[in-house]
Amino acid sequence: MKSGLIEKRGWRQSPKYETVEKTKLVNGVNVTYQIEEEYFMVNGEKKTGKEYFEWISNQDPHRWQVYWQHIQDYRFGGKMTTEMAKCYSNRYPDLKAAFGMNTDALKNHWKNHGM
Repeated sequence: MKSGLIEKRGWRQSPKYETVEKTKLVNGVNVTYQIEEEYFMVNGEKKTGKEYFEWISNQDPHRWQVYWQHIQDYRFGGKMTTEMAKCYSNRYPDLKAAFGMNTDALKNHWKNHGM
């Protein structure tokens, strides 16, 4: 129901991408590379994904909850595998310290707090 309301108001849109050149210092040498960056257009202004979803959440008090569910469904089909939980733990040292490799606890943490 809520996502239909969002679509009618025109808030739901697919991201656009542009090639951006970045420079990174690697072993004392500047290395230039290209990446595809995601952006959204809002009232003629480019916004990053984070900026876009912050803007949307300010438009409708319930929007963030709808987006949260959408992201969970999209990212992992609403489910995190054991292998994904291990990667999640390895990526965040604070989680690894708190949960170790307890994949059930990691999955629960991701479901309730992760993004």
